Amino acid sequence: MNNLKSIFTVSALVLALSACGGDSENQLNVEGGVSLSGQTMSGETLSATVRDVNGVNESAISYQWLADGVAISGANSSNYLLTDNEVDTTITVVASYTDNDNFAEEVTSAATDAIEAIPVNVEGTVEITGTVESGQQLTATVTDDNGFSLENVSYTWKADTDIIGSDSSTVILTNDEVGKTVTVTVSYIDDEAFSENITSDATAAVAPIPPTDAEFSGDLSATIFSSETESTTGTAIVTDINEGEDSFEELNDITTTYGVFSITESGAWTYTLDTSNATVAGLTSTDDDLVDTILITSFDGTVGTLLINVTAAELVPTKVVKISDTNTNTSTIANNNGDGELKKIIGADHIVAGKMTFSFKFELGENFDPATELTTETQSPRVGIYGDRDNFPRALVELRFHKEGDIAIRDGGSQILIDQKFELGEWVDVAITWDTTNADGTTPPIMNITIDDTPISSSDPALVITNGSYSSLTSHPGDVENGVLNTVFRLGLKNEVVTDGAYYIDDLKIYSDLDGTTIAFEDDFEAFAENTQLSSETSTYEESSNEAIIVTQQVMPKI
Repeated sequence: MNNLKSIFTVSALVLALSACGGDSENQLNVEGGVSLSGQTMSGETLSATVRDVNGVNESAISYQWLADGVAISGANSSNYLLTDNEVDTTITVVASYTDNDNFAEEVTSAATDAIEAIPVNVEGTVEITGTVESGQQLTATVTDDNGFSLENVSYTWKADTDIIGSDSSTVILTNDEVGKTVTVTVSYIDDEAFSENITSDATAAVAPIPPTDAEFSGDLSATIFSSETESTTGTAIVTDINEGEDSFEELNDITTTYGVFSITESGAWTYTLDTSNATVAGLTSTDDDLVDTILITSFDGTVGTLLINVTAAELVPTKVVKISDTNTNTSTIANNNGDGELKKIIGADHIVAGKMTFSFKFELGENFDPATELTTETQSPRVGIYGDRDNFPRALVELRFHKEGDIAIRDGGSQILIDQKFELGEWVDVAITWDTTNADGTTPPIMNITIDDTPISSSDPALVITNGSYSSLTSHPGDVENGVLNTVFRLGLKNEVVTDGAYYIDDLKIYSDLDGTTIAFEDDFEAFAENTQLSSETSTYEESSNEAIIVTQQVMPKI
């Protein structure tokens, strides 16, 4: 051990006049002094050095060492080896001699600091605490009577012979350590400069995580109407601290009390209500809701419940626009026998980036003749969003709804089908956004469309769609680069008729921002009287609006 202590040096010099012992009564005596040097620790040697300007012969000096003022027996040389007897005392030395000018001297040194004991290494210890179980944390606690600094301690954790952690006083056990014992080795230099390298006792063998019931969260309930024919979907989540057990037992099309249910291992579930069930079909708004309780099971066998609440709701009378095509002119334009139309100019300024939402329903009656009516896609009900002109080549988008349930985007003289479909006679929610910020005469706007909250997609390689977004198919990008100015809903084609069919529109909203927070125009049509023919005279819609009449529909409220 190289344990250096501070070197102690003391001196005593006294200047005095003396008239004794000299050859001349007038000779000057400068009293000498004695100083001490050396380490003030048991086992170390202190040395006395006498200095006298009158001169002194070392052989003429007598020494006496003292501890706390008490003479130390036999300590009569210029050096003294400190022993444990002097620990915690202070040391002085008295030097007696006659100097070279024949003056008798007796000088005493200054006292040293208290003598320290020889440092003894008390080996430190390290102890592991914590639950010896996979998933739990173990902590190493170091103690050392010599003192130490925690930041200077290095750690090496081992499970049997495998290193599982270092440079930390803690370690988290995993399943890899199950069945193994854990030790930790710490290395450091203590406050007495002793180097320590200590290994703890081994723990008991690491135990596995005890079986723990899984916990369920996510979509564990849903409320649907008793008339709902579409499947309801959701995602349940299972959380289990036992590794590899956070999954579900798969169920495929099992029959429940009121429907059919499936769930995947990852928790994605589908429920389809059996609307033909007598209890479901007979449910009225005055009855209590039905609850279909479905048991779901996690990998470890924990059982949870998923609840489907089935409610009957009274149909709500709602005013909507009914667009027909019987070649009847209801517009304010003379001799207009064109298609059914509802047109709205949004305002004086283009909306550069915005959003439009609406609901539509397309229905065909018993007298509809599919052989002669709506025989081409150009006659289908459609919605267009336009810039300065409202003919389809200059549309940012023209969305068509075919009588077969297909939905298409007009592409010049042709069309591209998207994957989403709709059902005749059912209300469908549509949202369209556009962004012409970077559009110019060659770069088209960016569009985004959702159908019933689902981003559109297409299997046609001619249309590249990413999460509902695509580049506008307009053939005249220069006519739409400034943004949207008007929108048009149409049914049929000039000189064609749809004898028994209608295109219904409700809840039209146009926003001047992509997020749909700033309304530029909205209409739920409730302010109009029944049978109002919408035109420039009766509303804010354009004069070309034709065979667009306000009617009342009984609709199911949305949950």
